[in-house]
Amino acid sequence: MDKSWIYIKNRLLKEYKDGVKMFIELARNHLDKDGKCRCPCKKCMNFNFHPIELVERHLHIYGFRTSYVKWAQHGEDQESTSHNARDDSASHNVRDGECEDEEETDDFDDEDEMMNALNDAFPHNRSQVVDDGGDGNEGNAYEEESSNFADLFAEAGKELYSGCTKFSALSFIVKMLHIKNCIFID
Repeated sequence: MDKSWIYIKNRLLKEYKDGVKMFIELARNHLDKDGKCRCPCKKCMNFNFHPIELVERHLHIYGFRTSYVKWAQHGEDQESTSHNARDDSASHNVRDGECEDEEETDDFDDEDEMMNALNDAFPHNRSQVVDDGGDGNEGNAYEEESSNFADLFAEAGKELYSGCTKFSALSFIVKMLHIKNCIFID
């Protein structure tokens, strides 16, 4: 499955529109019980659940999250994942033990990768709480913990300060830790 369209900056091009259409067809077959799916746009970062029409609109307005290349949250099997969607040589900050800054082409690429890693590590679906037949307190604790985690996820995607489009609070902290680590390595 060709995913090269997710890297197209001009979202008015036919290739991008066709790619969105193909993605929406795939996602439409994997909606949750409320008729919603995760939105992989650069704003929602695969965390928010929306109706499929709003997901499509978000992809046209905000663009597709370029670090989301294995569409596991939208029904893609592991076997069908295309490895040529992302150039292996693209954007790695640490090469051969050296710390180096790359010229950023997309303000939120680093953040997309962080959020992708967090989504992979904690793939809990907020809308699905399992009832294990207990006294109900476990479910409430899970819901509360899930809600706290959801709040942290949402906070991670917010601007560092009003008008700042380059960093979120999370990406800024990670960048500072990276710089600190590079200083102490030398």
